[in-house]
Amino acid sequence: MSKKSNLVILRQAGSTQDEAYKIALDGAPEGVAVITTNQTYGRGRTGRSWISPPGKNLALSLILRPQCYPEKAPLYGLMASVAAASAVEHFTGRVAHLKWPNDVLIEGKKIAGVLSQARIRGSLIEFLIIGLGLNINCTESDFPNELRKTRTSMFELTSRTFDIIEVGETFISDLKELYIGCCLGEFRHVLDLWSEKWIHKGFVVERDGIRGIAEGIDDSGALEVRRNDGSLVKISSGEINFSE
Repeated sequence: MSKKSNLVILRQAGSTQDEAYKIALDGAPEGVAVITTNQTYGRGRTGRSWISPPGKNLALSLILRPQCYPEKAPLYGLMASVAAASAVEHFTGRVAHLKWPNDVLIEGKKIAGVLSQARIRGSLIEFLIIGLGLNINCTESDFPNELRKTRTSMFELTSRTFDIIEVGETFISDLKELYIGCCLGEFRHVLDLWSEKWIHKGFVVERDGIRGIAEGIDDSGALEVRRNDGSLVKISSGEINFSE
């Protein structure tokens, strides 16, 4: 293990989320991030595994202590996906888009995903762990066959290799700029930035008997879906399939 300012850099970790959660419980301050390029048991939203070859991609988990109510937690996930998109654009020069709630896409392929995990104490969030999995230097052959048409990496987009720690630091810097406003209750700016990058507005949504048109997100970050009968349904979590 090595430390660089507020970075805890691990040669290998089962899950940076678990490592960050442990040190947050022990009192690690806000802004400390756990990073590894060799995550052996990474996970995404809904418990899915994050597949990443050793030494090629970024797994990062950042501790935040926003002192807010639990219903605000999803907004910090949206904030992190905006920051991740900004970092990818900075290094690749490509336009990034977002899939609700927290996936980053380039040319329709997933390049990054965000996972937020909150610990509640009393009526407030004690701390929040923002996890980022970002494909940086992996190649198409590193992905399982079934994922090659739907995943990409910064290397695949540019034919260049990148300093993984530098990319992580850029993400953290971009996130901190947004976080300052969120801590002041100024979530509208994040919601607007997220909406500008959202690629599925007007797409058809189908899930659990719900079918309609994706219209946007509300002030809590929930997906708003307009049914054929004109009623508005809000979806607050889960995997969504979008089709044109």
